Amino acid sequence: MSSPASHSTGQPHRGPVVSSESLGERNVYRYEPVQRFLQSIVPLQQAAAIVFQLLEPEACKRYKRNFEALAAKYTTMRSTFRTTPRATFLGLAIPFQVRVLPHKDNADDPEGYVGMTNLGTYTGGDLIVGSDGTMLRFAYRPGQFVVFKSALLRHGVMPFEGKRRALVLFSHEAVWKFAD
Repeated sequence: MSSPASHSTGQPHRGPVVSSESLGERNVYRYEPVQRFLQSIVPLQQAAAIVFQLLEPEACKRYKRNFEALAAKYTTMRSTFRTTPRATFLGLAIPFQVRVLPHKDNADDPEGYVGMTNLGTYTGGDLIVGSDGTMLRFAYRPGQFVVFKSALLRHGVMPFEGKRRALVLFSHEAVWKFAD
């Protein structure tokens, strides 16, 4: 059975930071398995950007400007993360076997979005999304893709049995405002 976990809260006291693991000699992204993985999720990044662009064209442009500003500042990031011209989100989380309790992503911008999908063979694991007073439950099956405002809506994952991992694309508020 899955166990509940907390979520990332970011580093509100700092501006955008590229981790040391992605810079210089310690650059983990230079390894072939990591490069293969990043290439394998290009369709997800493209789909997320297209959906985001349809929902909020101006916000999507702003995300893209922020991505390009950070890519210009960090040359390692430019070659590593710009796997597609549609690259928009700067954060990627890969929770494995994690049940996430209902929460809001306080480090994300209120006008920002998260894009998520999940993979695996499991039962349960429904997505719950809503406000403090009303939570809605949705079947959330492998390969389905959802987009919502993660700082405004409470969200979580119900208990599940089996093997489950997710791919979560996001950008924290500090990054969202970087290019402004």
